[in-house]
Amino acid sequence: MALAKCNYVVVYDNSPQVYTTSSLETVLDAPFPKNSEDAKRTILFLSYFPDTQELKVFEVTEEEMNQKRIEVAETTARREEKRLARSEKGLEEDAES
Repeated sequence: MALAKCNYVVVYDNSPQVYTTSSLETVLDAPFPKNSEDAKRTILFLSYFPDTQELKVFEVTEEEMNQKRIEVAETTARREEKRLARSEKGLEEDAES
């Protein structure tokens, strides 16, 4: 049986639907479902501890979400800098030819 990774569960106060994802970045990037744009959402992190055979659930705090937003923004900025540097290097090499 093929299984998908599910580390995060997202539920909205006004929706019976449960959403899952493997990364917090996906939660940040995903649009809100219809009729849930203004709803409060709860994000839960799931982790299995094989030594004790326990599945534990932790609520993701707003502080953790803000930290992840900062990390994503920094990563995106670094990627853009590298892309621009490669682009400029390529233009310089073309000019020398």
